[in-house]
Amino acid sequence: MTQLYLLEHFKIGPDDECNDNVPDIKQIGIYSTLENAQAAIARLSKKTGFRDWPNGFRIDAKTLNQDSWSEGFIEADAVDPTQDKDLSTCR
Repeated sequence: MTQLYLLEHFKIGPDDECNDNVPDIKQIGIYSTLENAQAAIARLSKKTGFRDWPNGFRIDAKTLNQDSWSEGFIEADAVDPTQDKDLSTCR
Protein backbone atom coordinates (compact mmCIF):
# COMPACT_ATOMS: atom_id res chain seq x y z
CA MET A 1 0.00 0.00 0.00
CA THR A 2 1.19 3.47 -0.86
CA GLN A 3 1.53 5.81 2.11
CA LEU A 4 1.30 9.58 1.67
CA TYR A 5 1.67 12.35 4.25
CA LEU A 6 -0.84 15.19 4.45
CA LEU A 7 0.53 18.33 6.09
CA GLU A 8 -1.95 20.85 7.50
CA HIS A 9 -1.68 23.87 9.75
CA PHE A 10 -4.35 24.71 12.32
CA LYS A 11 -4.85 28.05 14.03
CA ILE A 12 -7.70 27.89 16.54
CA GLY A 13 -8.82 31.06 18.21
CA PRO A 14 -10.95 34.16 17.75
CA ASP A 15 -11.02 34.99 14.05
CA ASP A 16 -13.45 37.87 13.69
CA GLU A 17 -16.96 38.88 14.68
CA CYS A 18 -18.40 36.22 12.38
CA ASN A 19 -16.34 33.24 13.49
CA ASP A 20 -15.46 33.07 17.17
CA ASN A 21 -13.03 30.27 18.00
CA VAL A 22 -13.25 28.70 14.58
CA PRO A 23 -10.27 26.75 13.30
CA ASP A 24 -8.35 28.32 10.43
CA ILE A 25 -7.07 25.27 8.56
CA LYS A 26 -4.55 25.39 5.75
CA GLN A 27 -3.75 22.34 3.71
CA ILE A 28 -0.03 22.76 3.06
CA GLY A 29 0.72 19.76 0.86
CA ILE A 30 0.87 16.04 0.35
CA TYR A 31 4.30 14.43 0.56
CA SER A 32 5.74 11.08 -0.42
CA THR A 33 7.71 10.68 2.82
CA LEU A 34 7.44 11.76 6.43
CA GLU A 35 10.85 13.38 6.09
CA ASN A 36 9.61 15.58 3.20
CA ALA A 37 6.61 16.71 5.27
CA GLN A 38 8.89 17.50 8.22
CA ALA A 39 11.19 19.48 5.90
CA ALA A 40 8.19 21.55 4.78
CA ILE A 41 7.45 22.36 8.43
CA ALA A 42 11.05 23.46 8.89
CA ARG A 43 10.76 25.76 5.85
CA LEU A 44 7.37 27.22 6.78
CA SER A 45 7.82 27.59 10.53
CA LYS A 46 9.95 30.69 9.99
CA LYS A 47 7.39 32.42 7.73
CA THR A 48 4.89 35.11 8.69
CA GLY A 49 1.87 33.71 10.49
CA PHE A 50 3.26 30.21 10.87
CA ARG A 51 5.99 31.39 13.25
CA ASP A 52 3.25 32.78 15.51
CA TRP A 53 1.54 29.36 15.64
CA PRO A 54 4.48 26.90 15.57
CA ASN A 55 2.50 24.10 17.22
CA GLY A 56 -0.28 24.24 14.64
CA PHE A 57 1.33 21.84 12.16
CA ARG A 58 -0.09 18.34 11.84
CA ILE A 59 1.05 15.46 9.64
CA ASP A 60 -1.43 12.69 8.91
CA ALA A 61 -0.34 9.50 7.22
CA LYS A 62 -2.84 8.48 4.55
CA THR A 63 -3.08 5.30 2.52
CA LEU A 64 -3.74 5.78 -1.18
CA ASN A 65 -7.11 4.45 -2.41
CA GLN A 66 -8.43 3.91 1.11
CA ASP A 67 -11.33 5.75 2.73
CA SER A 68 -10.27 7.93 5.63
CA TRP A 69 -13.83 8.24 6.90
CA SER A 70 -16.02 5.16 6.81
CA GLU A 71 -18.90 6.18 9.10
CA GLY A 72 -21.74 8.67 8.85
CA PHE A 73 -21.81 11.87 10.88
CA ILE A 74 -24.09 14.08 12.95
CA GLU A 75 -23.83 17.79 13.60
CA ALA A 76 -23.53 18.90 17.21
CA ASP A 77 -24.85 22.40 16.48
CA ALA A 78 -26.97 22.00 13.39
CA VAL A 79 -27.57 25.19 11.43
CA ASP A 80 -31.20 26.01 10.66
CA PRO A 81 -31.27 26.36 6.86
CA THR A 82 -34.43 28.48 7.09
CA GLN A 83 -32.57 31.21 8.98
CA ASP A 84 -30.63 33.66 6.84
CA LYS A 85 -27.37 34.93 8.24
CA ASP A 86 -25.72 37.92 6.62
CA LEU A 87 -22.21 36.73 5.85
CA SER A 88 -21.38 39.61 3.51
CA THR A 89 -19.02 41.14 6.05
CA CYS A 90 -17.26 37.84 6.80
CA ARG A 91 -14.06 37.14 4.94
